[in-house]
Amino acid sequence: MDVYGKGFIVADFFTHTYRISARADTRKRSLADHLNDRLTSYLELYDTFVSRLHKPSEIVASYSLASLRKDGITFVILATEKETSERHTYGYFAKQFYDVFLTVPSFEIKGKLQVVGKLDLHVLLVKGTDTFITISNPVASPSLFPDITFTGGTVLVNKSRIELFCISESPSP
Repeated sequence: MDVYGKGFIVADFFTHTYRISARADTRKRSLADHLNDRLTSYLELYDTFVSRLHKPSEIVASYSLASLRKDGITFVILATEKETSERHTYGYFAKQFYDVFLTVPSFEIKGKLQVVGKLDLHVLLVKGTDTFITISNPVASPSLFPDITFTGGTVLVNKSRIELFCISESPSP
C-alpha cells in the first residue's frame, strides 16, 4: 500500500488549477479513509511538487512539507487500485462495473465504477456518507487541453465537485 515505507503513499492531487504531486502520511490507513474522514479538514503532504494544469511537466514550486485543504481537492490519482481503501464489502450481491464519464471543474474523467447490488445514483451521489468516490482505470484530461492525459489505477473524486455524472445503462464486461 505504501511506496516509501510504513504509512506513506504517493499520489497526484488535482485542484481546479494545479496538480500537486506528493507523499501523504496515511498512518496505516488508506488515503480514501483519510479523505473521507470528516474530523480533519487538511491533509499533510511531504515532498510536494506543484505544477499548473496546462503545463504539468513544469514544476512551479516544491516544498518538503505542505498542508492541503481536503475540500479544495477536485480529485486524486493513485498508481494502483490497492491503495484506495482497506474496507471490504461483504454480501450476497455481485460486484458489477459500469463505464462512467464525469466532469469536474477543468477536467473530464472516464473510468469504471464498481457497484455492489442495485445501481442507484441518488444513493451514490447524494445519500452516501463518503465525500470521495472511487473510479477504477481512470483517464483524466483537462477540458481545455484534451491532448494532456493523466492515468493511474484509481481516481478518488470529490463528490461535491462533480458537475456531470454519466453512467452506462448496463454493466461493462
